[in-house]
Amino acid sequence: MGWFKDYVLPAVTVATPLITAYIAWELNQATISLEAAKQDLDRQIAEVNVEIGQIKAQREERESRQAYMLQVFKEVKEAIGTRDDDLQKVVIALVTTLPDQQLANRWLETMQAAPNVTDDNREAAADARKVVEFNVEQRVVEVAQVAQAHAPTAVTEFDWEDYDYDIFWCEQSSGLPRGELEAESLKMALEEDGALGRIRVRMLPLSVNAQPEYRVLGYEIHANEGERAQAEALQGLGTQVLGQQFKLRPSREETRFYLSAFICPNG
Repeated sequence: MGWFKDYVLPAVTVATPLITAYIAWELNQATISLEAAKQDLDRQIAEVNVEIGQIKAQREERESRQAYMLQVFKEVKEAIGTRDDDLQKVVIALVTTLPDQQLANRWLETMQAAPNVTDDNREAAADARKVVEFNVEQRVVEVAQVAQAHAPTAVTEFDWEDYDYDIFWCEQSSGLPRGELEAESLKMALEEDGALGRIRVRMLPLSVNAQPEYRVLGYEIHANEGERAQAEALQGLGTQVLGQQFKLRPSREETRFYLSAFICPNG
């Protein structure tokens, strides 16, 4: 047994701390791995909870909007079934707040044609439709801007022919037929000159022009910073075609590749 005492026991004595340290290291690595796995699982659970919360919020918002539209629809039915002038006024104002402005336009058209609606409220519904239709058209501009913002940027310089143009004529000058006629003339001139973007003639309702960001009187072009060349080109064409000097005015909306011209003759 001397060999055991002389050789084996010392070896075991030396190896025991090493084995103990190795086992402790393995346990520590396992603990670290378990903790990392737990953190990853917690992260995944948190992401799923966020997605569930978003889906729930979207569903609640959708249900809330549907409930609101249903309530407004009931109000419209009641308003067109009675001669209650005050109720009709309230409902007309309520319809204009619908998130779906195209639906609002249809319901206002229904109220405008309903036999029980008073003459004053028919006129109010017609005025409200002008604002709603304007908002629908502006939404077209906003959607186009979002699409352009995500489109690849051209390597070469763009020219003004790629721009979209809205040429507005003001409702308050509707007694002067030349406002709309001049807008159509400017549209034709742009097309004949080779403009390839979307060019539209639109009415600017009186109630919209009363808003601070408009208040147009006379002839104006609204353009963003960096669109000076295109604005001046349109200004020159307007002077050439209509014999009118358009005032250049900074646009309050960040709309790339889009300019607005306003034709509001006051005499």
